[in-house]
Amino acid sequence: MRITLVIPSLSAGGAERVVSILANCLASKGYMITIVTYMPFDFDNFYDLHPSIKQINLNFGGPAEDVWDGIWKNVRRNSLLRKAISDSKPDCVISHLNSANVRTIIATLAQGVPLIIVEHGYPPSSHMERPWNMLRRCLYPLASMLVAPNLKAIECFPDRIRRKGVSIPNPVLLEGLDALNAPKLPGNRNIAAMGRFVPIKQFDLLLEAFAKISYEPDCFLNLVGDGPLREELISLASRLGIIQRVRFWGQIKHPWSLLKNSDMVVVSSESECLPMVVLEAMTCGLPVVSFDCPVGPREIIQDAVDGILVPPSDVDALARAMERLLNDDEERHRLGLEAAKSAEKYSVERIMKQWEDLIERVIECGRHK
Repeated sequence: MRITLVIPSLSAGGAERVVSILANCLASKGYMITIVTYMPFDFDNFYDLHPSIKQINLNFGGPAEDVWDGIWKNVRRNSLLRKAISDSKPDCVISHLNSANVRTIIATLAQGVPLIIVEHGYPPSSHMERPWNMLRRCLYPLASMLVAPNLKAIECFPDRIRRKGVSIPNPVLLEGLDALNAPKLPGNRNIAAMGRFVPIKQFDLLLEAFAKISYEPDCFLNLVGDGPLREELISLASRLGIIQRVRFWGQIKHPWSLLKNSDMVVVSSESECLPMVVLEAMTCGLPVVSFDCPVGPREIIQDAVDGILVPPSDVDALARAMERLLNDDEERHRLGLEAAKSAEKYSVERIMKQWEDLIERVIECGRHK
């Protein structure tokens, strides 16, 4: 069976991580996988791929210089995407991320190939430009199926889109955990946080909360990730007087050993959908302290059972929760044990079974049209 996956890139990120797991697992089961990205021909993926996977980078190039240049580039890009999909001769196409979904729907029109589109974020927080959002609402009903990590994301769409929706959680795959050498973490207590350094992740609030906890001097905050706010966050840590207790690790392809050597993970996001960092932390037996976003963490974490939820953007509450766990070994251990049990439902074996069933169903429905 031939499956073509479309995603803008395979750089570091939660959606990209999910796609690499999906592609690798399908390839290992004998599916013929092609991945199409927008990236330059010589782009190096952040995530490793199964050797049988064929990758096509379309080299879309940079932003448009003006309106007419934008129109020309979009026409050309859609033509390139259409040809790449056609040449891969897929039995099914799976597109990931909202703007890529719109492009892929256009590219597959009249090709007669079943198309599954995947939303990785919470739609109200996607901040799509108005034309793209209008196209999403108009074109999504043309897809065979819409997949999102949780039902609340699907419920954000009009009924004509929602009735094609199905929820499949993100899978967790801890690759080579025992074979990896953990980064040497400083101090007797370590807090970890992961994600892109962008406003929606609110790492500034995490730094402010960390500055309030009194567990000194052997407690460190370990930030895994990178992004446009990196220098601002470093400057803020310096102004708060905690720069000596904050470690910026950059992007780490396999963060499992770092997680295993931490005491907890903190999620300070304004919005999430089904955050991979929460799933990975819980699978590693770590308690997670998180802001109670509109959706996402609350779909995974049971407050005071296998983690802690605090009011959104409440810095003082976040600081109190972190400090409480740092000073209570028994509670931290109990939450970690329960977290590992709760994470079992997100194992890659369970999630891949759902994906394979969906792919077969969509292809079979396509044959009877």
